[in-house]
Amino acid sequence: MNHYLDKIGVSWYRKENTLQECTEDFLIFLERLRRFDSNLGVLYKQGKSLQESVMHEVSFEYDYIKKLFCKTCNDQDYPDISFSFSIWNGNISEGEYIRLSTSLGKSQLGVNNSNCMLSMPYKGNLYTHYSNPDDYKQLQELFIDHWKPQYIWKRDQWIEL
Repeated sequence: MNHYLDKIGVSWYRKENTLQECTEDFLIFLERLRRFDSNLGVLYKQGKSLQESVMHEVSFEYDYIKKLFCKTCNDQDYPDISFSFSIWNGNISEGEYIRLSTSLGKSQLGVNNSNCMLSMPYKGNLYTHYSNPDDYKQLQELFIDHWKPQYIWKRDQWIEL
């Protein structure tokens, strides 16, 4: 029986960020993720169905990511709540998909903290790879190094660093 892989998640609060700052920072993170593990470098926009979702590969370009965050905002706009979206690896096999969710731009404490979460698979090649504690820890450290969070997700709760 497979053991459960915890989500990799980080949360922080600092200053509000503009759409441009959020977009640029997230693009750098995506590139770091892709360089870390090529299996995490092909992601798809979520759609209304599985079939629709795998038709929209995410482009690692500024205008594309900016529109995922907000279609009608200008670069210097701040979010009302946050700029957020989710993308996934497109694996439609039960238990083998990952989902990367992000919510950026807000500085408040509490539920509107900026955060970035990676839901982990519970079977398949990525599951096997990240079941190795060293590989899982390296991926978690990438999140920590990039986002410089105040909290990490551990055992279904936020833990202060």
